[in-house]
Amino acid sequence: MSPLYALFYPRRSQGFTLIELLVTIGVAAILGGLAAPSIREFIANQRIRSASSDLITHITFARSEAIKQNTSITMASVSGTTAWQNGWTIADDDGNLKTQNPYTLLTITATATNVGYNRSGRSASGQVKFEVADSTPNSRVQPRCITVSLTGQPVAKTGSC
Repeated sequence: MSPLYALFYPRRSQGFTLIELLVTIGVAAILGGLAAPSIREFIANQRIRSASSDLITHITFARSEAIKQNTSITMASVSGTTAWQNGWTIADDDGNLKTQNPYTLLTITATATNVGYNRSGRSASGQVKFEVADSTPNSRVQPRCITVSLTGQPVAKTGSC
């Protein structure tokens, strides 16, 4: 390399300047602030889907156990009210078969305190509707509605009941 080249084109140091680093961190902070509400809604939506899936799985389990054991099975709210977010139990005449733990940041309301199945797997409680919704203030996430028909089959749909 000629000495004249080194005079006009000095060797650059490796790495970033402090200004470049601060600008990059500032841009990342702005993008993170814009993405936070979307991530919050995504997490709330996944929480609702998970709880709805658990509810449908347990309803189906209760119905299949009634048919398999040829006896009555009851799925009841732990709180004894129509608020199911505190969990539920599935029981036969001999005792509990399954228990669901409480859900946080969700509201699960039903039109009945329990769902009963007779030995043929039909609903002994009539038609029961469950609404699974986000309980955080100012939430824009759509709830899910789960309907247990007279045949005992659960059906889920997006939206209020």
